[in-house]
Amino acid sequence: MTAPVRAPERPARRSSAPATRPEAPHRPHLTVVAPAPRRSRAGLRAAVTLVVVFLALFLNAVCHTVLVSGQQQLDSLNREVEASQQRNQRLRLEVAGLESPNRIVAAASRAGMVVPDQTHWLSARPDGSAIGSTSRRPTPSLPAAGEDLAEQAAGTGDPEGR
Repeated sequence: MTAPVRAPERPARRSSAPATRPEAPHRPHLTVVAPAPRRSRAGLRAAVTLVVVFLALFLNAVCHTVLVSGQQQLDSLNREVEASQQRNQRLRLEVAGLESPNRIVAAASRAGMVVPDQTHWLSARPDGSAIGSTSRRPTPSLPAAGEDLAEQAAGTGDPEGR
């Protein structure tokens, strides 16, 4: 339920008799004063603009400094990667040379090893037993004076296998 709405109270009625003003004390004569001249804010605007331009240029310099620093780091990393790739390539070539059959045969002959006349092969069966077979190797001719057994096995006169 809502409360009943009351009408606002009316102010008391004034009497119809003219009101008399009390005598005001005598005041001096007032004159209109011209408005104060507006101060130009051009100096303030110029100062604010100058500060904003300075901050923008300073921020630009900071960004370029960070960019150059990052580029130097990238250049340094690229040099390291390039050096590592070159080293990796040299090591691969070294490994390929060390793994070459000619080098292995040459090292074996220097160590006093010889090529066998026969090779024995063993093959495993599923039941766990083994089958043996033998293959004969052709008898190598004797190396010529100054010719290494490794050179003869490789079929070249170059000890490096080139």
